[in-house]
Amino acid sequence: MSRRLKLLSGIADLHLHSPFFVTLLVAAVSVACWRYSAELPYSTSRIDLIPRDHPARTRFLQLVRDFGPQNTIAVVIEGSSAADRRAFSDRFAKALSSGGGFDGTVFYKIDLERMMASAPFFLDRETLESIKGDLESNQPLVDALPDLAGVVHAVNRRLEESSLKGLAAVSEALPGCRRVQELFRLMNGHARGEKISRRSWMSVLAGRSVAALSLFDSEGYLVSRAEDTHFIFVTPGLQSEELAYLVPQIQRIRAALAAARSHLPGVSASLTGVPIGVLDEYESTQRDLPRSTAASLAGNFLILVLGFRFRPRMALLTMIALAAGIAWTLAFAKATLGYLNLVSSVFVLFLIGMGINYGIYFATRYDLERRRGLDKEAALRLVLQQQGVGILTSALAGSVAFLTLCLCPFRGFQELGLIAGTGLILCLISGTLLLPPLVLLTERFRSDAREEPAGGLFHWFVVLVQAYPVPIALWFSFLTIYSLGIGDLFPFEYDLNRMLPADAECVRAGEKLLKGHALSPMSALVVCRDPREMYARDRALRARPSVETTLSWASFVPDEAERKRAIVRSVADRIGARPNRALPASSADLVRLRRELRTLDDMLASAAHSLDNLAFYVEARAAEQARDEVNAFQDRVRRAKPQEAARMMASLGNALLESWKDLSAEVGRWSKSPAPDDSFVPPELRRSLRSAGGKFAIVVSPREDISQKEAFERFHAAVSEVDPEMTGYPVIIHTMVALLPQVLETTSVKAVLLIALLLSVDLKSPRRIFLAIFPVLIGSAWLMGLMKLAGLKYNPVNFLALPMILGVGVENGVNFVHGFAGRDSARALETQGLGMLLSAGTSIVGFEALAWVSHRGLASFGLLLTLGTTTCLVATIFFLPAIVELEANRRHMVEQWRELLGYRFY
Repeated sequence: MSRRLKLLSGIADLHLHSPFFVTLLVAAVSVACWRYSAELPYSTSRIDLIPRDHPARTRFLQLVRDFGPQNTIAVVIEGSSAADRRAFSDRFAKALSSGGGFDGTVFYKIDLERMMASAPFFLDRETLESIKGDLESNQPLVDALPDLAGVVHAVNRRLEESSLKGLAAVSEALPGCRRVQELFRLMNGHARGEKISRRSWMSVLAGRSVAALSLFDSEGYLVSRAEDTHFIFVTPGLQSEELAYLVPQIQRIRAALAAARSHLPGVSASLTGVPIGVLDEYESTQRDLPRSTAASLAGNFLILVLGFRFRPRMALLTMIALAAGIAWTLAFAKATLGYLNLVSSVFVLFLIGMGINYGIYFATRYDLERRRGLDKEAALRLVLQQQGVGILTSALAGSVAFLTLCLCPFRGFQELGLIAGTGLILCLISGTLLLPPLVLLTERFRSDAREEPAGGLFHWFVVLVQAYPVPIALWFSFLTIYSLGIGDLFPFEYDLNRMLPADAECVRAGEKLLKGHALSPMSALVVCRDPREMYARDRALRARPSVETTLSWASFVPDEAERKRAIVRSVADRIGARPNRALPASSADLVRLRRELRTLDDMLASAAHSLDNLAFYVEARAAEQARDEVNAFQDRVRRAKPQEAARMMASLGNALLESWKDLSAEVGRWSKSPAPDDSFVPPELRRSLRSAGGKFAIVVSPREDISQKEAFERFHAAVSEVDPEMTGYPVIIHTMVALLPQVLETTSVKAVLLIALLLSVDLKSPRRIFLAIFPVLIGSAWLMGLMKLAGLKYNPVNFLALPMILGVGVENGVNFVHGFAGRDSARALETQGLGMLLSAGTSIVGFEALAWVSHRGLASFGLLLTLGTTTCLVATIFFLPAIVELEANRRHMVEQWRELLGYRFY
């Protein structure tokens, strides 16, 4: 007798002689474990999921040490009027700072007037040189003021000069058409009663703006591009993603929002950012997981009751043994790790889906043998000796599938692999030690101890497979080839927002922030050693197409101040103050103006047509938009009576002249204004933009949605060209997500190899090892096809379904091989079929409950588990027996041919 059989016989003797003592001892240990693990802490830190020595993690932590916390929360403010939104922002900031307990910073506005007093210093020197050239080329337009017809004539001459250059003027078409559009937009606005300001001329003549100032409205408040939404960025005082710190901070933020909303009920506010995402994820999992766990347990119990022919006794005993295993696993987790994280917290679902299977195999086989007429002692010994080895091997195989996660580089998955892998072994031990004595102690409640089976539940499976092994094998072979042909090996979803509930606050607010504002809590950061490097990198980053804007010390303290001052003085001397002459209403030459407008309209139409034919679609669109403004102005002049039109044109020409004079005076003041210094930097940003050690940080905001893989790769490549060691939350999160497909692939291959090595110890022959692994290989192939057809992909949550599917598939295969033990497949299906069906059924019902939760990552996790468990079950019950039957038929035919060829006819 082998050592394993001796051990199993010893366990059987222990249960038969002292069932009450064993039950009492295991129950006492289980209760102690439950009480010990009652307050198991929960960690929500995402940074701790990454290996401690990973370069991305090291750079990020150094960034936090130098520049302070990076866990910024964005407040998205919406309301009917800009004044209300500004008032809301002020009230919120005051309430948050005066409420006590909040130790962070609030950034939502700047001293815009002070910055505008030194506006030219914030433009690049090259931009100022270009503006100077633009002013020189547009001097005829200014000289014509206040004669409106002369202004339009100057515009026509400029467009005509550009058109004579042919293709060489294409680069001038876009800014030229936009200047025309801006000029006539001002003129149409004046006709509607809008005021023309000196700043309006900058868009007409230069068409440029200060990048940092584009983030703010006219009062200096952070605002969306369309200026219909305001924003506030709140940074807690500590860099922590733990709930113990985040929850009080977020509660204070929400209290300040409520206080501001009480005075301005027409304004609404929502939160987004990494801390809000962590909290939303935690709240959704805490709300969904208990429900899914309860539904899974209820579904398991119902399936077991049905499987045991509406006898709840065996179902209840199996569930009790599972509960003991889960209690032991919780105690193990607290003793070894001391906490659970966002990844490892789902291990209970794994154990409910897989840990119960070992008790199911024992209970179904014991029930079968009792109905065949064996007494309880003989049935117990037979089941432990014949079924025990297969259960042990399948449990070890499932545990190995999880323990391979310990080989991956991420701590979170290492911890999950350790807990879940150990938990399966503990569930095996609890099922082996607790379930048999419970069954023996409750045997007196059994009503069918001598019932003879009538054919068995799986009799029709046996008949079907033995009658049609070839069609079944051919059909499933075709299905396997088709699935491999259309499926991807490891399709992966990189958008983390698609894991959270669709209605999560951080998702909805994040979409608004992304669409409306250039800054983002998910910005990358570039660290510079000195000011020279900071200015050079800031210019280089702003020139990248994938970069929307940058925010740095250079945004408030620009460089090359003296060279810029010289250019501004040159511009001031050129534009000067225009003569103080007004155009009388009677002198407006409407005929000449209308003629010039028609000429301008024709030139824009011709330019748009030519540019469109040359495939310069952006420039052609700009010409069409400028033409729309010109046509609107033409219609206004055409509809007005001559005297009214003359007065309107005179008023407009004089307004343009006066605003130009205001601009001239402001440029003169700019030439004498002091250069911006460190005092221009908002106090809320000083620590985050300049470290105590003299380093500088550049906040780089993406132009696209970097939750998408392609967009992030473009953004990462653009920033990496400037600084290969860029850091920030986007780098941390996408580094982790980008490594997951590789982790998934390597751990899957390692798991299959280790499982095969384990099976070789038990099953010995390569043929039996192949048959045991066959269901998981075929089931995984079918799962690939189903994922392709359903549009499913792996993500950082549901990719953990793969180790479970490997464990379930191998478990079915191992017990099937142990069931036929060299005989035909009928024996295996009769003895193991019900156990396989119930174990898979309990898993499917439990996992299906998870597929309906609001957390989309968990929902896809439950769906993949359901599909994978189903495919492995179908492969085990149908495809594997057909292969065994074909193999048996082939051997029989070979033996017949050998006998025929060796027969003597004489």
